[in-house]
Amino acid sequence: MKKLVLLSSLLLIHALVFAQAPKYVLFEHFTNTSCGPCAQQNPGFQADLIIPNASVARHISYHPWWPSNTDPFYLYDVPTQTDRTMFYEVSGVPDVRLNGNVKNGGPSSFSQADIDQVQSETSPISLDVSWSDLGSERKIIVKINTVGDKPLGDFTLQTVIIEKLVTLPVPAANGEKEFPNVMRKMLPDVNGQAITLADKGNSVIQEYTYSEDASLQLDKLEVIAFVQNNDTKEVLNIGSTFDPAIITQNRPTTVVKNLAATKSTTFEYEYLNKNSQTESLSIKLNSDQPSNWKKSMAIGSQTYIDEATVSVEAGKTLKVIVNIEPGITPAVSTYTLSVYSATNPNIAPINNRMYVISGISDLVVHNSSATGDGKKHPIDWKTQYDEGFNLANGTTYGHGTESILKNAVKDKAMDGIKHIYFNAGWSFPALTSELSTTLKTFAESGGNIMISGQDVAWATFDQGTSNTYANEEAQDLATQIMGVDYVDDGASTLTRFTPVKTDALFGNELQSTLTAYYTSTYFFPDRLKVFGTGVATHNYNGLLNGTNCAAIRNQGPNYKTYWLAPGVEQLSIATRKELIKLIYNWFHGIISSTDFDLQASRLELGQNIPNPVSDETTISYSPILTDQMILKVYDVYGNTTDIQLLKVGQASSNINVSNWKSGIYYYNISDLKTSTMPRKMIVIK
Repeated sequence: MKKLVLLSSLLLIHALVFAQAPKYVLFEHFTNTSCGPCAQQNPGFQADLIIPNASVARHISYHPWWPSNTDPFYLYDVPTQTDRTMFYEVSGVPDVRLNGNVKNGGPSSFSQADIDQVQSETSPISLDVSWSDLGSERKIIVKINTVGDKPLGDFTLQTVIIEKLVTLPVPAANGEKEFPNVMRKMLPDVNGQAITLADKGNSVIQEYTYSEDASLQLDKLEVIAFVQNNDTKEVLNIGSTFDPAIITQNRPTTVVKNLAATKSTTFEYEYLNKNSQTESLSIKLNSDQPSNWKKSMAIGSQTYIDEATVSVEAGKTLKVIVNIEPGITPAVSTYTLSVYSATNPNIAPINNRMYVISGISDLVVHNSSATGDGKKHPIDWKTQYDEGFNLANGTTYGHGTESILKNAVKDKAMDGIKHIYFNAGWSFPALTSELSTTLKTFAESGGNIMISGQDVAWATFDQGTSNTYANEEAQDLATQIMGVDYVDDGASTLTRFTPVKTDALFGNELQSTLTAYYTSTYFFPDRLKVFGTGVATHNYNGLLNGTNCAAIRNQGPNYKTYWLAPGVEQLSIATRKELIKLIYNWFHGIISSTDFDLQASRLELGQNIPNPVSDETTISYSPILTDQMILKVYDVYGNTTDIQLLKVGQASSNINVSNWKSGIYYYNISDLKTSTMPRKMIVIK
């Protein structure tokens, strides 16, 4: 068989010579045919991320020697599989490395946000990869173009031959049958080729010869090449023999916009035809916008609503301007601009995403990672929140991912958003350093936060060797903002979600039997304890020992927070709806009567005197205006230590603490529905 296979143009387009190059995404994936968790997570990783992003994401799977050294892919090239595993110091599978050093974790810990992050960046180099079939050998050419300022560092060119899809005749030990993008050989070897990058505007070329192995599927072999910094492990950029001829040359720096109804905006993209021939492109604009919103795209002098077909000459660019005008329905809308090659329909489309927020006060932020079992996604659970909002007569709510939230903050598109509900589910990582910092800043600026999800506290606090997600920013958010501390990973016996009857806000809330949403094998409802001014609203199985909390609320100078440890998905439908309604009403300040709201705005709660106290202390406050007001004192676990019914006109209360233990206590005034900001009391014996 003698033929020329040219799957990526070697033409260096002048438009790129003095600019930065678009950045490709590389997932290096360590797995094994006897690894059970691999079988759970790998298929979803492929279906949700690799396949939909085929135009920009490159994937290589390596097979270490554990849990079984009989893995046939490991045995095919033991030295290379071993050395690449050791290069990244991989200690368990499944394990994925994103562009070398951007992120690592299990396949289910990655989301579209990670791909979008890398895509939003550029690179000072681009790679063109091609090969020709010479019969029993193939000649590989890798051209590395320095299109921006030449970076400094010790660089290696890694050239990897992959087999795009291997289907075993019978399932492997872990049940998997299909294995995509298997590493078959690295050229010249696993150490790669040390290179010196060319100066800006120039290129260097490496050539290799590969002797074909007739035991492989020769028609499924491809080449992925990438330049890596040996010291930092950063991957500068990637090229392959199946790169598309059309690339996104320019994209908007702002991807999220917050607009008033009927106010329009635009997003501008520019696509480059790298091919040596004219390309016919099919361009589609898809969205989930409400029916009274408007969208269109302008290409040249023509306006299109959903789809257009245009031709782009070799080396030329195409500008597409997306126009969006929100309607009266509040929403967070996602728009995807997809560019398909009509000339080469087998090439994966380029997808660029943009977002518009309009009229939203309550934003549900769904973790877009797959859950711990590699199957369900929190983003699919929108109705679990909508039912509660609708019960509260809420209309100004919308849904997005953690990626949309972070980009909205970056793009200064948070106008009007006062309440965030982070729906983590059972996903990892949940509270990343970046997201935790974002949420803390949001609260300190006057925003209210709810966090819901199984194992979020475990991932935040536990320092065990199996937990790579704990970070100081998440711990700071939990303790200082949410009033939450961690006890343990829970137990299978914690099956009832029960209210703390003495809590002024949530004490009458429905209880629920907890559902093993991820099967009984994965039932991990974290046990919490309160921190600082946090107040327990629910516990497990009715146990009131201070270290058995299932949910904790907190109130700061200008924010309110609620942490639900089991996750909304594990509650009964009735309890979930009522709980979301109650949190919504509390956040919006409509949980209390007009009389209490009026009084709370006027009420001044003073510091107890003396403080610290060992015997008796006096608490002063503005004269009480209505009946049914109570003064409550409680410990750091939320346990009530004193409660007094106040009379109209009363302006102070005496508290005897002679029988109390030394420690920190808190007090406030409430009407059993909402309360004033708490004050701290210190008891010393």
